[in-house]
Amino acid sequence: MSNINIVSVERALNKLIAGKIGLIVDREIFRGSLPAGADGFAVAIINEELRNEPGERIFTATIYGKSPDRDFVMQKFIECAEIFPMYGGPGKLVDETAISFYAIFKVSMDFAAIPDNGRIKTEGLLKLKIRF
Repeated sequence: MSNINIVSVERALNKLIAGKIGLIVDREIFRGSLPAGADGFAVAIINEELRNEPGERIFTATIYGKSPDRDFVMQKFIECAEIFPMYGGPGKLVDETAISFYAIFKVSMDFAAIPDNGRIKTEGLLKLKIRF
C-alpha cells in the first residue's frame, strides 16, 4: 500500500479523537502541534518504520496534551486510550474520510508535571501504531 496520504490520515485521526473525547478541532485539539503558549491537545504522525521489501507500512502517531488541570488531562487520556485498538480494512471510514488501514494499536501512555510560564501543568502523551 504505497499511496497513503499521510496528511489525510493525520487529519482524520485528529477529527476521530476530537469526536470521541468531546474536544473542538482547532480550538481544543490541533493537528501537528499545539500553538505556541496554548494548552490543549495535538495529534501528530511522527514516524514511519521503513522497510526494504514491499508490504505493510507502520506509522507512529502521538496524542499530546497539557493543562493546569491534572484531572482533566488524565481523564481525557484515559478516554483516548479506550478508543483503541481499532481494526479497519479496505474502505474503513475514519470520520467520514475513507482511510484504509489494518489496525491502530495503543503502545504507551505517560504523564508528567512540567513548569510552564511560572505554573505547574500536567502533560500527557499517548503513542499509537497505525498499520496499513
